[in-house]
Amino acid sequence: MATRPNSNSRYDNSINSNSYSYSISNANLSSYDNNSFNEVVNELKRKVEKLMSRYRIGESFITSSHEFYMEDLSVKNVKCLDDLINEFFKKSMPPDQSIGKDVFQRLQVNFEQELHQKFTSLFDENDENWNDDLYINGFSNNNTFSMNVETPLNFVNDHSPTDFWIPKGKKNSSTKIPYEYESYLLGYPFLVWYEVVRLFQPFGPIKYSINVLNKLNNCKTAFDFYDAFESICKDYLRDSNSNRDINGQDLRKLIPYNRLLWEVQETNKSIGKRKHINYSGEITMRNGKLELDLNAPKTCQSKRYFRMFSAERFFHLKINKDIQIEKLDEKKCFLLKKLLLHPLELAGRTYEFLYAKEGTLYYFATKGSCLNKSISILDAINCDVAIYCNLDMTTAKFYSRISLGFSDSIPAIVFGPDQINYDKPDVENIIGKCLTDGCAPISLAAMREIAKVMDHRETPQFIQARIGGAKGIWFLEHQVRDPYKLSIDLRQSQSKYKLDFKFDNPFLRTLDLVRIIKSPDRPATLNAQLIRILEHGGVPMQVFIDMIKENVQKIKDMVIGQDDPTVLRAWIAKSGNVMRRRIEDRINHNDSNDVNDYGSNCSEISTNSGSGGVSLSGYPDSMSEIAIEMLDAGFTPSTCPFLAKKIKQLLKGQLSNLSSKFHIENSQSRYLICVADPSNSLKEGEIFIQLDGDAGYDERGMRFGIVEGDVILSRNPCALPSDIQKVRAVNNPLLCKYYNVVIFPVDSESRDGPLAAKLSGGDYDGDKVFCCWDPRITELYQNSPVAETLPEVENAFSKCTETIGNYLAPVKNDAKELTKKVQRLILEEYFKDILTPVGMYDYYHRLYSSHHGLSDPKSIYLAQIGARLLDATKQGEKLKDSVFKSDRKYNNLPIPFWMEKDKSKSKTKSVCSMDNLRRIAQEEVAFVNSPEFSVSLNTRRGLDPHIHQFWLREFERATNMNDDGRYKKDLELIISVTASIIRKYNSEIRQLLGEEDLSLELQNSPTPSAPTPNSIYSRNGKIRSLSYKYTEQFINFPLTKNYESDILKHVDRTDLNYDITLFELRLKAAALYIQSFTRNPEYEVCWKLAFRILCGLKARIIESEKSDIVGGPRSVTYEVWQSLNVDNRWRNV
Repeated sequence: MATRPNSNSRYDNSINSNSYSYSISNANLSSYDNNSFNEVVNELKRKVEKLMSRYRIGESFITSSHEFYMEDLSVKNVKCLDDLINEFFKKSMPPDQSIGKDVFQRLQVNFEQELHQKFTSLFDENDENWNDDLYINGFSNNNTFSMNVETPLNFVNDHSPTDFWIPKGKKNSSTKIPYEYESYLLGYPFLVWYEVVRLFQPFGPIKYSINVLNKLNNCKTAFDFYDAFESICKDYLRDSNSNRDINGQDLRKLIPYNRLLWEVQETNKSIGKRKHINYSGEITMRNGKLELDLNAPKTCQSKRYFRMFSAERFFHLKINKDIQIEKLDEKKCFLLKKLLLHPLELAGRTYEFLYAKEGTLYYFATKGSCLNKSISILDAINCDVAIYCNLDMTTAKFYSRISLGFSDSIPAIVFGPDQINYDKPDVENIIGKCLTDGCAPISLAAMREIAKVMDHRETPQFIQARIGGAKGIWFLEHQVRDPYKLSIDLRQSQSKYKLDFKFDNPFLRTLDLVRIIKSPDRPATLNAQLIRILEHGGVPMQVFIDMIKENVQKIKDMVIGQDDPTVLRAWIAKSGNVMRRRIEDRINHNDSNDVNDYGSNCSEISTNSGSGGVSLSGYPDSMSEIAIEMLDAGFTPSTCPFLAKKIKQLLKGQLSNLSSKFHIENSQSRYLICVADPSNSLKEGEIFIQLDGDAGYDERGMRFGIVEGDVILSRNPCALPSDIQKVRAVNNPLLCKYYNVVIFPVDSESRDGPLAAKLSGGDYDGDKVFCCWDPRITELYQNSPVAETLPEVENAFSKCTETIGNYLAPVKNDAKELTKKVQRLILEEYFKDILTPVGMYDYYHRLYSSHHGLSDPKSIYLAQIGARLLDATKQGEKLKDSVFKSDRKYNNLPIPFWMEKDKSKSKTKSVCSMDNLRRIAQEEVAFVNSPEFSVSLNTRRGLDPHIHQFWLREFERATNMNDDGRYKKDLELIISVTASIIRKYNSEIRQLLGEEDLSLELQNSPTPSAPTPNSIYSRNGKIRSLSYKYTEQFINFPLTKNYESDILKHVDRTDLNYDITLFELRLKAAALYIQSFTRNPEYEVCWKLAFRILCGLKARIIESEKSDIVGGPRSVTYEVWQSLNVDNRWRNV
């Protein structure tokens, strides 16, 4: 982290009245470039601050209004503005050495009036071309669109970027950083700039003050900056919350990350795992403007663009879910796109729209604070996808190819130019069809280097990666030519765009690793799509009925009556995919597991402020995490009714997937990446599958090894009868070195297309295939022929074949217009992609085929339209409006029972065999819906013995103490306060939900975190708000001044490292638990409001009882608990 020298000299008080001679009247405006012009403006502002610093007010004199007039006046006449400043301070400055606040504010108003008068005298409001003579021809860059472009750079401070962007809820404010911040922050790292903008008004709640910002002086390390911001926020909280105690959670609302974030810095590290800081926000369109809400910075995964330009140049925006883009009319959609293309001025930078992908809009800082140089949008694109080398690429392909640079990846190897074999030919069959689309070999030495960089225990055999303009799967070369030579082949099918070899860009020679193909340790699952096609191919429905019954019985045997935490924990982690979710949570949030909501390292308190799925009380949003934490703390289903309920709900959820979505786990199946045969030895109709020892066991309880016999294959989604293919798995000695993939044949003598293409149009660049060798399915299934694309499907789409060269040709000599046109193209393609009606046609197909069968011509038509829509944007295709309107007729058919979401319609007449399957499945899982059913055969209904005993012991101690009953009064006060919290909480919940829904909602709704803008208006959002509100009351009351005993009157809630503060929390949690349980055991509000504290209390008491016994719960810090709960293999995901 860059350091900054003490800048107090800026406010040096030695300036006297003779300082009026401080002038830049000799400035020659025509000689300035954009940067030097800005410096002239800043110099004038600093001059005013120096003149005012003699009065020692401690605040900036220059306001945003002053800044506006000064900048525009400087553009017109620098000398005029300088004379105005000199004249104003000569006649207006009081002779005293100090002035009051009222005089200071009056001077500010008078100065603004002087500036306004001068502004109106110099400018004609109808003159729109007054700045035309200020252009200079300063544009030149070898990497831009090579058509001899000369772009006029306008150094006029244009306020138009901020006209369309405003801080959330601030109608008359600007996103542009106020001058009083900007002039102070010069020399600070950008993270400091961003946090000042986010925390201070108008974006944040803290009012600007020089005295406040002075706390950032003398910061030399990353942790110094964090501590300074923490101190600023604490001071603000104390000033604004005088009526109650301040706790660490209040601080977490403002700074929801830990100090480790400040150590994440951009480095020159070229390979290996990296973290970046993610700056992001959310936008809402209101009254013709975009309202911006800033998020706290967090860590994120690396991408090629981040490594090329530094991640802090990128600002990530998401459109608020309240703006339902698919429901916007044409006029509003046009307005939204127009607004998004306007530059955003934020934190001293100008951000311009660069790209959009998967719900995120990426804005790029072209110029501004903490940047070594300005980089245009065209330069940023050309550094990766050189436009001038790809003029023959269609506009649709151009949009999709840029996305490769925004894929999550890890730089693994920087190849030398002579180590990359470009444009290697693909293997084709005798009719010219490509059989190796998307995969190629890589050398053994390279794979070893990847294992070293990734800290992988074995040399990988298959990787998914990006390099330059290529993407796909790379496999360990079949015949090792040189074990010590780094080399990689890029097949023609892998190369998605051309590179400019005149420029040696090492980023385009870097192998960007997406993932190492790992062992498939989980069985695959059947679903409704697969079952319908399998039945159509000859598999009786009774086979699937038997499988459902087997799955239900297996789950019941594992869960019902089980009290072993290890067994239950394993089932929950597997069924809830807990490990993957934890890794995703660590990636997507701040990785902040060492500092919790309350501002301490206490393991009994939540670690997040509503982010990452954990609430203020530590109560997770995830049902799986609730159950796992309680099991880890020592609770069991037989002794804790609340835990038994949660496990019942998890069981109910898993069984619901069986009965409604038909997710049937099959032990003789796996999801495997498909690759083309490296040895060219497989014959048509043959495949090779070999699973390693980590892939689990077969039905005999033995390792799988090489799979032989009939196997069915499919990709998701599948809708056509031919989308499932039966082939023969063989034992091929030439392929025995390869594991954990399914290898497809490369038969150049074949007249058939590649096997992957038969599976819903797949290829070999990373497609995952459902592979099942269960004989109950494979013996009876018969392949259906692959249907040709119907003429009406071909005619349903309009195709854009315009190349990027033709698209940009009209503006090729104007870089400004060229940039705008590229930005419009990218945004239009993004909107086109998200508005593609893929889901609608999937629904039409399921509905129609349920009534008329999968092989009906109209069913084939709808399935082919749906498949075509998946790649429509990339192929430049658009479904014709007339076709979409005509196809709405397919929505008029009655909904079959198996598709019906309303469970009350079970009496509906059966349309197809899937209806009967759902009815049978529902009968099999009906037991779990019974109110009398419990996962524990003997659940205790009494209080938890450990928590109850803790409270009784303290109450007995208070009774026997010789302190005039003060400690007992404190305990009674705690009882009174917790009872009041429970009563008020339940009362508000009743008003919100109604009496009939109260029990269900309190048991099932996630409690949670601080309310979010997207949910606050919904019922669920209101429930979260209430839970958050009363958790705060639980933490902050009783007020510490109301305690009388020597034990509790020294409680300090600002820091939970004090034992007495932790002790008070445990007392309140125990009282809350007893009061909640006594009043209504079914609700158990205590878990919602004090979850982590109760778990910690339980674990500590058990630990003290069993200190000499190996095993059992142990109280550990939260970061240790997290590390123990994450499988190390998942860290390589």
